[in-house]
Amino acid sequence: MKEGKITKVIADRGFFFIDNDYWCHVNQYSDNNPEIGDIVEYEPEIKSDGKKNALKARLIMKKLDNFDGERVKSKNFKESNELSNYFIEFKKGYFNEESSEEKRYNLKKELIIDFPQMLANFFSINPNINKSSQIRKYFDQCKIIESKLKISNDFNRAVTELLQIIPLANSAKEKKHISIEFYKFLETNIMEAIKSDENFKKGFIPHFQSLIGYFK
Repeated sequence: MKEGKITKVIADRGFFFIDNDYWCHVNQYSDNNPEIGDIVEYEPEIKSDGKKNALKARLIMKKLDNFDGERVKSKNFKESNELSNYFIEFKKGYFNEESSEEKRYNLKKELIIDFPQMLANFFSINPNINKSSQIRKYFDQCKIIESKLKISNDFNRAVTELLQIIPLANSAKEKKHISIEFYKFLETNIMEAIKSDENFKKGFIPHFQSLIGYFK
């Protein structure tokens, strides 16, 4: 399976394109309303004549809206695309690929500077949600879990406590205290963090800390 973004929709003819290259008929798509900017997963097929088809396409994430259900204003279109790209790039992991053992867990530069700055700007679009106190609250929770882990060295307990943050964040999302985009950031990072002690302490925590540093 491959991930990509819907880049063109021909609604009256019942098909669309993924990443400009892969043609997909709506019958091969799990959602009946493909939109430009949607993030999808699909099975690529290249025919003998070079034509590229997308089969068994499945919606991963709808085009990112603000929390009131309105499309992000055109002046923020760049940030919207960058946010979609963040979730795609994030699947490659927190760390640079290094051959030497001591550099194995070097956090990627874009997760320290580029993406945190972009995320902070995007999460600040709507002044009525994602208030700094809300964002900081989740970071403080993660830091407390990290501190207890350093003392107990019990990663399984840390995993349980991290997972417990997700339903709490979902409740905050439903109450419009945080945006769906910040919830997605938190959920995605937690699911990556629980894969290993290093992911949590050397990946998620410094990445989240960088976001806090840029948040207004």
